Amino acid sequence: IYRYQMTVKDLEDILEADLNVLKEITQPVMVNDQLNQLYIDMELEGLSKKLTLDEGITSSSSSDENSANIAKPKKKRRSYSSLVMIYEENAPFPPPPNH
Repeated sequence: IYRYQMTVKDLEDILEADLNVLKEITQPVMVNDQLNQLYIDMELEGLSKKLTLDEGITSSSSSDENSANIAKPKKKRRSYSSLVMIYEENAPFPPPPNH
């Protein structure tokens, strides 16, 4: 009864159609306000406005980048509260307390 089949399309055509749809979508004002507040809070804590996702989210492409840049200087340790602001429910666990 339910014999629905989609036609096969080229990946480039699908991505181009998706991009055109995304160009038409406007982001809600509340999201922009929340991002602006996050940037202000990060700046007040002395953090960069550039969001870095290297501490909580991993992917296959990031592991390639990490292996290519082994001699990176260590970054300044971020406070756990700022990580929670960025990652929300995906934030890494807080570090153990220093004794």
